[in-house]
Amino acid sequence: MISEDQLFEYEVRRDGAVITRFLGLPASSDSLSILVPDTLGGATVTAIEPRAFSDKGTTLMEIHLPDTIRSVGEEAFAYCYLLELLDLGHGVETIGGGFLSFCGSMEELTLPASVRRIDRPYLLNALRVKTDQDPGTPHGPNGSPDRSVQGRFVADGYALYERLTEYDGPVGPAAPLRLISVSSASERSSYAVLPGTVEIGTQAFEGQSHLRELTLPDTLETIGDHAFRDCPALTCFDLPASVRRIGEAALENSGWNDQVDSLIPIRTHGGACSIESSSLLLRDGDACCLVRYFGHDTQYTIPAPVTVIRTGAFHRTDLRAIRFPASVRQVEPSAFTGNSKLERFDFDPGEAAGMAAPASVLFPDVVFRKDDIEALFLPQAKDLVCLGQKLVFEPDPGTLFQFRAYDCLFETYAGAMERAAIAISRLAWPIDLSSGREEFYRGWLTANLPDLLSEMTRRDDPGVLRQVLSLHILSQAQVLDAISFCEEHRRPVCLQLLLSFHHHEFGEEQFDYTL
Repeated sequence: MISEDQLFEYEVRRDGAVITRFLGLPASSDSLSILVPDTLGGATVTAIEPRAFSDKGTTLMEIHLPDTIRSVGEEAFAYCYLLELLDLGHGVETIGGGFLSFCGSMEELTLPASVRRIDRPYLLNALRVKTDQDPGTPHGPNGSPDRSVQGRFVADGYALYERLTEYDGPVGPAAPLRLISVSSASERSSYAVLPGTVEIGTQAFEGQSHLRELTLPDTLETIGDHAFRDCPALTCFDLPASVRRIGEAALENSGWNDQVDSLIPIRTHGGACSIESSSLLLRDGDACCLVRYFGHDTQYTIPAPVTVIRTGAFHRTDLRAIRFPASVRQVEPSAFTGNSKLERFDFDPGEAAGMAAPASVLFPDVVFRKDDIEALFLPQAKDLVCLGQKLVFEPDPGTLFQFRAYDCLFETYAGAMERAAIAISRLAWPIDLSSGREEFYRGWLTANLPDLLSEMTRRDDPGVLRQVLSLHILSQAQVLDAISFCEEHRRPVCLQLLLSFHHHEFGEEQFDYTL
């Protein structure tokens, strides 16, 4: 092995020497391994800086760190493609996120008992991780790891856990656990999370393609963001009554159906979580959050207690229409992504609206994939009110529906009726609608009304016509022309609607209501 000062760039600081860059092995060397020295420039080497080996370490197969190293920086060994063995020594306390990213030859890593913190530990999912206290691990009752060893991390051959104590405090054997990483290289199909686990960390189970059955302990309280993302083989999700928090899109792209991931059944056993109308609900104080819809419907009404729609709640479904109760006050970003069949949102009026009909936002077929529209969600609002009533809302920049982006799609629609659907729905539901854009929509509808009315009455479908009439933008002459068309072509449904509208709008009754 080679240990030479000239192989490294380093800085001598108050706490010791810090390696900032590995300069590579000499061209004459045929070695594929390196021993990092414990002193440089007469100072003790205590740290590896971020990305120190990511440039010139690509030919190394083994790296051995001295026991003097206390910290390893972010992506310190990233892109060391040939690296098969990393010996961290016995003094490392903090490890930066992604320190082994893109090290495809690494299969196993042993963490020394000295480690106190690992940033973004889910990035270790490609590895089998062991700890100093579990080589062949002395086992306690029921085959669980013996926690009497005083290290912060413990592994069971599949999952890596962290004991939840202050980093500078004592580590006790009874400390609660957070599961932070599992090995994606394992072909394990079932797993029981260790008793005493109170949290599943962010992205902890990400990419577990073989995992079908999962048992969660009755101590579990928190499931982190994207904790079970891309677990396609999971057949069900059984939540103990102890769960009080579920992170963002915790079950994203997980389920047994390759096409639609919303089919994975979810079960609850009381507590803050419940199942209603094929949806997982989570009560958090006064809020009732819809965390995940897992039904098979094409039309769906969100349960009335729901106040918040969570990120990923309706990710990749077969739904065509979704109805919102007046109780909904917030819809988080990306709650409806991946819904290529979605056609409309309907909103029940609040009590203050004084109207029975719902308001609607339409999503006509477009010339590109509908799920490319990344953010179809409501603003945070005090009152969700109905068609024809002014919407009162307090926009939150983090959760505001991207209606202006929706407006920009107008020119991409191929047909006049598709453009009309956007214009009508935006005027009917004028969230974040500028005065200039409102004038444009009204002008476009007026200029194209003869053709549009002809098409609407030709189909004798009152849906779009009813919305046009509710905008009160038609002149009496235009209404009379439409009535004449319906009489001539025998369109009874639209004719009745037009006659009733004319009577109430213009106060005249001079037509024969019979065909």
